[in-house]
Amino acid sequence: MQYDPREHKKHNRQSIRLRGYDYSLAGFYFITICVNERRSLFGDVVEGKMQLSVGGKKLYRAWNSIPSRLPATGTDCFVVMPNHVHGIIALTDRPIGCGIAPQVSSGAPVCTNGVTLPEIVRWFKAATTNMYRAAIRRRGWPRYEKRLWQRNYYEHIIRDAESLSRIREYISTNPERWSMDCENPDCVAKDPFDMWFETTFSAPDNA
Repeated sequence: MQYDPREHKKHNRQSIRLRGYDYSLAGFYFITICVNERRSLFGDVVEGKMQLSVGGKKLYRAWNSIPSRLPATGTDCFVVMPNHVHGIIALTDRPIGCGIAPQVSSGAPVCTNGVTLPEIVRWFKAATTNMYRAAIRRRGWPRYEKRLWQRNYYEHIIRDAESLSRIREYISTNPERWSMDCENPDCVAKDPFDMWFETTFSAPDNA
């Protein structure tokens, strides 16, 4: 059946947040952060390759600075798309949380020497917003509406090596599949990765 762009909203990513999970626990976390109103501020996809704007290039600098700015954190695969970013955050040097059966806060040790995933995302949003706002005043960058980023973000706990490998591949090849990206206003088909993701991670305890 042909993909209907009018059904676009039905294919948006839904956050798979585990109730009661302690997001300070060590492990890998896949995140997606979208520009408010999905405005394309960071460049364009041309023949399957991302052509970054100056602002898009600076997002990489902010991402790569996370480990030096926030304790017990690491960064993995990352990509800037026209109106969103995908990346993998690693939380380290703390009780293990990810794996086949992630721990939950009711029985997991409490982390006292590191930040949580939401704190990392807040820092990234704030740092890049300040950078972008200054560039609007000084360099005339395209303006955004009300805020640079959407209030929420998508996140997923990566449970095993197979999922980590698939998600890394998805991130690194995302520009090649821009025509199927659910964040693309002109999306013409549904990405097979999204279908795999929905099928694999649709258990009731992930709702």
